[in-house]
Amino acid sequence: MANGLVFTYDDLGNMHIPMRAFYAQCLASGKDFSWWPGIFCGYNLLGDGQVGMYHPLHRLIYGELDFTTAFNIEFLLSYPFALVGMYLFLRRWRLRRDAAMLGALMFAFCGFNTMHFMHVNMVAVAAHIPWLLFAIDVLLKADTRRVAAVAGLAVAMLTASQILLGFPQMVQFSVFVEILYVVLLMPRWSVRALGALMAAKAAGVIMGAVQILPTYELFLDSMRWKTEGYSNVMLSLTPINLVQLVAPYLFRDRIVSTGENCAHTQELAVYCGAVGLVLFAWVASRLWGRHAAWAHGDEKRRFAMGAVALAALGIVLMLGKYGELYLLVTKIPLVGSFRAPARYIVFVQIAIAVAAALAFDALCDQRRRGGGAGGVRGAVLALPALAVAATLLAGWPARGAWAILAPDAESSWRLLAAGPLAMALAAIIVIAASRGGRLALGAIVVVAAVDQGVYGLSFIYSSPPRSMESFTQTVGLPEVPTPYRMEAIPTYDDVAALAGYRQVTGHTGLWPKKALDYTRTTPLRLASTMLEVIKSDAPSEGGVATMKLVGVRDTMPKARFVSKAIVSADPSAMLEGIDVATTAIVDEAIDIEEGPPGAAELIRDEPGDIAVTVDAAMRQLLVVSESYSVGWRAKVDGQAAKVIRAYGDFMGVIINKGRHEITLEFEAPARRTGRYISEVSLILVFGAFALALFGRRRKLP
Repeated sequence: MANGLVFTYDDLGNMHIPMRAFYAQCLASGKDFSWWPGIFCGYNLLGDGQVGMYHPLHRLIYGELDFTTAFNIEFLLSYPFALVGMYLFLRRWRLRRDAAMLGALMFAFCGFNTMHFMHVNMVAVAAHIPWLLFAIDVLLKADTRRVAAVAGLAVAMLTASQILLGFPQMVQFSVFVEILYVVLLMPRWSVRALGALMAAKAAGVIMGAVQILPTYELFLDSMRWKTEGYSNVMLSLTPINLVQLVAPYLFRDRIVSTGENCAHTQELAVYCGAVGLVLFAWVASRLWGRHAAWAHGDEKRRFAMGAVALAALGIVLMLGKYGELYLLVTKIPLVGSFRAPARYIVFVQIAIAVAAALAFDALCDQRRRGGGAGGVRGAVLALPALAVAATLLAGWPARGAWAILAPDAESSWRLLAAGPLAMALAAIIVIAASRGGRLALGAIVVVAAVDQGVYGLSFIYSSPPRSMESFTQTVGLPEVPTPYRMEAIPTYDDVAALAGYRQVTGHTGLWPKKALDYTRTTPLRLASTMLEVIKSDAPSEGGVATMKLVGVRDTMPKARFVSKAIVSADPSAMLEGIDVATTAIVDEAIDIEEGPPGAAELIRDEPGDIAVTVDAAMRQLLVVSESYSVGWRAKVDGQAAKVIRAYGDFMGVIINKGRHEITLEFEAPARRTGRYISEVSLILVFGAFALALFGRRRKLP
């Protein structure tokens, strides 16, 4: 950030940066940011949600700071936020400060948060989880109305913040963890406290209506809503990938990939750190028996049992289609539409952070009392043994075929040995700490930090940060006049849109349904495309197919008249049999006259705001090659007119004979309703908070 650089790896550069750059430009110019003309012939960016346009922090930093600084603040802030939240949550359980900080470090910089650095809003939502658990704990145990009011407000505001950040799947994960935590605290809360928690949670959801409603509208018109070919079990964790827990560098790209999981290292990487895993095993092995770390009835023992249960649940769920439980989750309305069950590894990471803090607290307490932990259970020693066995089975050091466990492994022996060595070192220092070694306690912290730091940062810096200027110039395209478009370049996704080009397709969170196939020339002509991508049959030196940009012949202007129309529910099937220059395909019968097409001139083409002046020779259909959406409203000479779906994907307006001015304006579906609901609920929540805070002080039962 100090050097004016940004990370651009994968979705950061291909989606998040272009989207946020457009958002910042709209805030600076005072234009509406909900409709982005840069991709998909126009796209409802507010409904997509990935930018978090109504989140107060985003409105502040992208509206007031230069883009590079604003983006880096958003990107970096999640990590200290997660650190402080987990620290406070663990301290709530009366753990030592150093133990709480160890657990906080292990969560904030866990493999999930660092490996998913390109999913900036997902990490931000995950960083809210420990804060929510802390607030829930305070609310359920509150003994006065004022304490309950503050905690309830925190739950509501944190929930709204998660929703406004625009990653619904992680919000769902958070809700699951919160429910499990409420169950864990069951002996400590009253029905009244539970009701207050539910009310606070509901208030948070309602405050997020300004994002929820537009996203739901777009979701219903996206590829994820009952679309053939969409798989909600995509990116299930193949069981062999569990070997990563003890041998993180065993496989090529750290993962074993399959056809559907190819090149998704960040999605399938599940390493939790050697120290964290060993401390987790230490905790699990000391929940029962004569070497138990906590007596029956001890609150910390209950906390430890909850962590073990959460980890077990996370492992089963992240297996996705390879585990029966996730298939039941897919039956839940809306929740079943999320993909990438491997992301449930976040449950395991939270559990390991909690267990590590509990273990460190218990080890310090035993040393203070001058006693050792007793016999070391096999679970601790089994982990380095498993790491060594996995590496040997993979073929090291005798041969390089890696045929048994990792047929695609390509690692040097030093890298392969790193996993078993880290696991062995972690086991040694935990054993030493359990026997009262003071230096071993310090080593636990150092080794945990180095291990997780190397694992995460080596992946993050595999694509070093760069300046926005150099990134924008990456594509290096010929000039395309603004009303016209180009086909999106594979692997660059939305980068061309960042440079000011408009694309026929792109990369988003909710891929919109399209009636036409834009790999074919005729749909590209209809989309006012001037450049298309052609893959060459001749591979490059690296064996990858080369690509080139070629011009599209006879492309259509963005605004034009047609004098014929046919009705069809399947425009793609009818397209090649008509002259698209004179004939439109519509989804309902319309009354227009045949004859020479009138003249149309595009006089304004801003985000969500298009104006055309026309001179119609007779009653004809004006076709505008901007994506159709229910949010578009048309006016002819200031009078409302109906927007007709043309060719399945574009807009049409019937124009009578003569000269007219047509305006098309986009209002994100349900935004006005959602904004009203959010504002009213915010006022009511703070009103209720004020009444509880400044009302008569009273102890709760």
